[in-house]
Amino acid sequence: VFCNFTSGATEVMHNTESLTEVDHCHDPGCYQKDISYIDGKTHEDVALTQIESLIELSEYCEQSFNYDCTLAPLTDNNVNYAYWEDRTGELNTYFTGSNYGYHVCDCHYLEEGCTEEATEKTTCNCDANLPIPISDT
Repeated sequence: VFCNFTSGATEVMHNTESLTEVDHCHDPGCYQKDISYIDGKTHEDVALTQIESLIELSEYCEQSFNYDCTLAPLTDNNVNYAYWEDRTGELNTYFTGSNYGYHVCDCHYLEEGCTEEATEKTTCNCDANLPIPISDT
């Protein structure tokens, strides 16, 4: 946990700050990465109950993710290849904001939109499934 007095934010660190390369896998959810929240000073795990208490006391919470891809869509032909599991065990396919039940990434809310959004109706860049490196957040 880190208190940023400039922004007034409490930042919770985790054990996946560095880039993780994933070999190509074909099945939905075929790769799993467990995330542990850690104390920024001691690098010891922080209990989920402490994180939940912090969330309850906070006016606003956010968590971010970065996904770099080449021919690796998050969703393709209504198949969710990537999702995240919340603290209650529910699987989610939204990757920005509070968009419960709606598969979407940051690019969808930008003026330029997502890669291939106008033609393929993508709501995440990686869903364009192109043979070029692109990213989603």
